[in-house]
Amino acid sequence: MNGYISSAPVLDGEGNVYVAVNESAKLKLHKFKPSSSTKQWTFEENIQESENRVISSPAIDVANNRLYIGVCSTTGLMFSVNLNTGRRAWSKRMDQGIVSSPAIGKDGTIYVGCLDGRLYAFEPEVGANRWTFSVDGYFIIGSPSIDGNGVIYVGDSDGILYAVSPEGKELWRWSTTNSIESAPVIASDGTLYITSTDSVLYALKNPTAVRDWRTF
Repeated sequence: MNGYISSAPVLDGEGNVYVAVNESAKLKLHKFKPSSSTKQWTFEENIQESENRVISSPAIDVANNRLYIGVCSTTGLMFSVNLNTGRRAWSKRMDQGIVSSPAIGKDGTIYVGCLDGRLYAFEPEVGANRWTFSVDGYFIIGSPSIDGNGVIYVGDSDGILYAVSPEGKELWRWSTTNSIESAPVIASDGTLYITSTDSVLYALKNPTAVRDWRTF
């Protein structure tokens, strides 16, 4: 492959591999079988801006036969691609870039953070915007996570972790002392693990009960 790879590949349920490549002013997505380096298809889109980066890793929704990925350029772009054919299903242009990887809810809703300081919820069929949630920080860099009840957790550049309802309403927030740039991890018992650029790993049982481990 030509170009620059700066995001993680992903697998579908059959083990097929999907990888995003930044090639000059183009986004390319490649699909490989697990046992072969032969490409099954390549999705190619001219971003029309040379200063673009593909940091967002693809997210796969097998139920809706879709792959979703964001692009960071002068503005942002969100793409929905058919898993079987590699053809674009829809795209959305955002005010600023996307470095956050999308997360997919049980009903197929796609959640993605943007450098404009907003969390977006898109419906899967044509990408209609269901709602937008604004954070206090300037940016959302880290990816959102979703628990079994559909609650979305996302951090911002001010170091605030937000719990957002499936309807886009803030449930609670909790603050670290620096930017949150990674996705929260949700354990089976409901504990939230988050990291911050303050060099602390946090484990939250609920918004007021916190343990932390300092790392150096």
